[in-house]
Amino acid sequence: MHEYMTAESVNRNLSGFRAALNYALKKGWLTKAPWKNVKLLEEAEPEEKTRSKAYFPKADREAFLCAAGDKLEALCRCMYLLGCRPSEARRLTVGDVHTDDRLETKYVRLKTFKGNRSSGTSRKFPLTNGRLEFFKALIKDRAADESLFLTETGLPYSMANLAKSHNKIRDALELDGFETYCWRHAWITDMIQADVQLLTVAKLAGTSLQHIQDNYTVGDKTLADQLPEV
Repeated sequence: MHEYMTAESVNRNLSGFRAALNYALKKGWLTKAPWKNVKLLEEAEPEEKTRSKAYFPKADREAFLCAAGDKLEALCRCMYLLGCRPSEARRLTVGDVHTDDRLETKYVRLKTFKGNRSSGTSRKFPLTNGRLEFFKALIKDRAADESLFLTETGLPYSMANLAKSHNKIRDALELDGFETYCWRHAWITDMIQADVQLLTVAKLAGTSLQHIQDNYTVGDKTLADQLPEV
């Protein structure tokens, strides 16, 4: 199994393949069905099928940014500032960043993905509160169709090489459990801790209000309220 694939993903990807083999068996094109003796992988319980909820304080995140090289630091700082999904950050292009002084609102256009394809939905994240200069520096003198974040070898980040690069820094700093998705979780938690309205958090994060309520609140008390001051 691929190091970064869940049991759920493997089972889902194999379902079509197994169905095709069973069809071929029924048609007589195959005489044996050895795949029927191969059990599907054990999946997590429903309550465990959520993204990592490990929270890392700002001091840990800033230490990570300082330890990462320039290329990885830029991508992680994007997640640090925007709370976007790792897939959204690594697939950004220079043209997704809008800083034209003639525009009333300067923003980064974030696109969500299902598998390897864009879901067709996007959102504008405003470049305010110190974000503008960071993104201006990233796009300076670059072509609009170029990937915004590139590896040390000049290639766009893939899911695998991002995780590998990220986890190398994580392990060096002994930040156990600090996965790429933790940047998004920490950002959402910080926003709630800062008393930002949940609907605003949901819109900026590109998710539903229901998801925020289900995953980041416990009754009338937010998870952020249970965390130490940062």
